[in-house]
Amino acid sequence: MPSTPSPLTALTPLLQEVIAQSLAFKDSEDVFARRATPHTLRDLLLEDLPEQPATAQAIWEDISERLLPYCVKHEQPPLHGIRRHRR
Repeated sequence: MPSTPSPLTALTPLLQEVIAQSLAFKDSEDVFARRATPHTLRDLLLEDLPEQPATAQAIWEDISERLLPYCVKHEQPPLHGIRRHRR
């Protein structure tokens, strides 16, 4: 009996695009270009739920246009959620 493909198989190209664009952005000088206040970021994140469903591609395009430019580049492990335990 043939195996059923994973639902992620169809999303593989999009996931690769998300990773590539995110890494390219984090490695660029644009990562330092835009800053926003917490209030502005909250307003970007909080919105009414859409009336109609959206494709994964449309969701990524929205995130990359509205939110990605405000991402910052933190080099410190604790800012990535990595904690060093003291002995």
